[in-house]
Amino acid sequence: MKNYSKQSCSTPVSFNVANYSTKPGKGRCTNVKSVTLKCFMRQIISQLDTMGRLRTKDIYHSALNSFLRFSNDVCIDDIDSEMMLRYENYLHVSRGVKRNTSSFY
Repeated sequence: MKNYSKQSCSTPVSFNVANYSTKPGKGRCTNVKSVTLKCFMRQIISQLDTMGRLRTKDIYHSALNSFLRFSNDVCIDDIDSEMMLRYENYLHVSRGVKRNTSSFY
């Protein structure tokens, strides 16, 4: 997996599904409109904070941190059902969380 931690998150991402369509890629953020999970989530977390939705912000922040412990930052376009199954397995096996807890993430 590529490490996208150096991607700039300063440009606001428009939360429109059309911005997340991709060209066939090789595990990289190949589309100019692609964004990493970390940048996307940080912007949502910031918006939640601005709206005063602090508990929701905390839950999103916790989920992001958990996913980043599982994997380096990834392009949203690279997240698929196989990756989510690996993440769920990581939570159960490596982190020892129960099924009810993993549904939180």
